[in-house]
Amino acid sequence: MLDIIIPTYNDPKGLEKTLSSIDFRDDINVTVVNDCSTIDYSAVYNKYPFSVRFISLQKNSGPGAARQFGINNTSNPYIMCIDSGDYIASKYAFDEILDTIQSYPDYFIYSWPWIVQNKNTLREASSEVLHGKVFKREYLEYYKITFGNSPSYTNEDIAFVHNCRAIINYLNKYGTEKKELRRELPFYIYTYNENSLTHKNNNEFEYKTQIKGLTENMLHTAQNCVMNHIDEDIIIGELSLTFARIYYDFLNILINYPDYAQFSWDLIYKFYWSGCEQYGEKFIVSAQNNLSVFLPLIKKLKLPRNLRINIRRFILDVRNNKNITDNYLTFS
Repeated sequence: MLDIIIPTYNDPKGLEKTLSSIDFRDDINVTVVNDCSTIDYSAVYNKYPFSVRFISLQKNSGPGAARQFGINNTSNPYIMCIDSGDYIASKYAFDEILDTIQSYPDYFIYSWPWIVQNKNTLREASSEVLHGKVFKREYLEYYKITFGNSPSYTNEDIAFVHNCRAIINYLNKYGTEKKELRRELPFYIYTYNENSLTHKNNNEFEYKTQIKGLTENMLHTAQNCVMNHIDEDIIIGELSLTFARIYYDFLNILINYPDYAQFSWDLIYKFYWSGCEQYGEKFIVSAQNNLSVFLPLIKKLKLPRNLRINIRRFILDVRNNKNITDNYLTFS
């Protein structure tokens, strides 16, 4: 009934932690996708010779490609992705998952809240990441929803969820299908690993690649939406919400890694003209409306006094490709 896909790269200890939290049973198949790791996994493989299927990519391609490879090589009607190092709080959670699927078999997404372990923070089921979500394969295949192939290694999961939510919003609009079911029991535990590729060196890799990953993968999502004839207002909504996130990410980069600001600015400019410019003023208004989602995070940043929060000005500056060195993005 349920396929669990676990991408892993150079993290056998984290993988062991993840696998030890899973309830192995007949109606759950577990597939580990090794993203061309350079260190030995034999100890983990030997511990689970029959209960886990291990497959490998021939080239290191990032977690999105690894998840997609796992999805393409499995066949159960429902799919859940767990990152290597994350874990399920209790094996009883699998009763909750399977009971929910069996009781409500026709939904596209089943979402549960999730917990950031190191910060002991609860995140809502409505969040835009994969944690605590189960997807019905039939919908993914019918609408040809896949993880983007950006080599940035970041934010492919966010774009994937945006793609699914765009389809859900479309189905909601016309009332033709059951869509997303949100539950209350948090069981997915996200482990913040300071030594991971994303977070080491004070999150340098993340700051360097997050906008590249988000813009490239969201263009993949927008193309899928156009292919599926999704209404313009829904596409604008997903792209403008992404732009509000980009606004927050860019301000964060300006403060913490200003050396990456110009590189990020060029990517944002390309993203705007590749996927957003055609929607004109509607896009700007929608981005302003979506800013409220990220405003609490933006207000926590230590912004310079001359840098006021103004996403409309930000979009206009991007559109006109203002010189950020001379103007320091002149948002004020």
